[in-house]
Amino acid sequence: MTMEEARFREAFTVLHASKRLKAMVFAESVGVTKSYVSHTVNETHRPVPVGWFGELCRSYGVSAEWLLTGNGDMLCK
Repeated sequence: MTMEEARFREAFTVLHASKRLKAMVFAESVGVTKSYVSHTVNETHRPVPVGWFGELCRSYGVSAEWLLTGNGDMLCK
């Protein structure tokens, strides 16, 4: 698992726990099943599809800089 994937999983988990992100809605937006999203987020040996990073940034306000480098805040202000 890359550091970027670890940050993706962290952001997904934080947003899901705070109820800002629903797995089913996210799954529909990226064109996969909720089960596929859950397995990908929870099983670290599965790679995170690159398009999912963009979806977190566009729809959920996650900072692209933070996702890619770890610098700055997780969420855009």
